[in-house]
Amino acid sequence: MESLTQLLQPNRTIEKDGIHVTNDIANKTVWDKLAIENPTHAVISAGDEAEAAAKSKDQIEHIKANLQSSDVLLDYGSGYGRVAKYILPDIPLAGYIGLDSSYNMLQLFKE
Repeated sequence: MESLTQLLQPNRTIEKDGIHVTNDIANKTVWDKLAIENPTHAVISAGDEAEAAAKSKDQIEHIKANLQSSDVLLDYGSGYGRVAKYILPDIPLAGYIGLDSSYNMLQLFKE
């Protein structure tokens, strides 16, 4: 399998502490500001939190039921790793890619 870094377009991304961010969005999204203030609230909708938690639980269980240890999971809009923290401890995967437009969220994800 070719390295994911080989797929990056030259001169289109910067690397900060092992996180690749495109030049045009690096530190420029509203999510960066929100992530600094409070990463959890940056991703929670204004709706009922108990309902959102129950919905997330069902979605995560559905994802788990369809994963195999040979899979690489792409988490588009991964934020601070809300989904990863429930999947990675339970299922050994071949890879997990967190993709987000916020460097600060990805930094929290990495931590």
